[in-house]
Amino acid sequence: MAVSSKRSVIRALAKVAAAFRMTDEAWRRHANPWSVWTRFAAIPAMILAVWSRDWIGWWSLVPIAVVIVWLWLNPQVPPRRGVERLAGSPCSAGG
Repeated sequence: MAVSSKRSVIRALAKVAAAFRMTDEAWRRHANPWSVWTRFAAIPAMILAVWSRDWIGWWSLVPIAVVIVWLWLNPQVPPRRGVERLAGSPCSAGG
């Protein structure tokens, strides 16, 4: 990969991190096992919300919105824990 394209990728990732407010502290909270498992729990919730459109029509947008908001808030909600736990290990491997 060329140096200029690497810089473009890094800038794009920095913009995404800024949009999600992913500071170092937010990454530590994101690595919290509670945060990891609740993100995994959001997957079937989203599937059910999308699938429910057949039953409740446009009202299915309400649970879809709830899951999207939860996934956006998730890194800010849990308290910071030490990264010595299994869920935090891959997130802290680089630094």
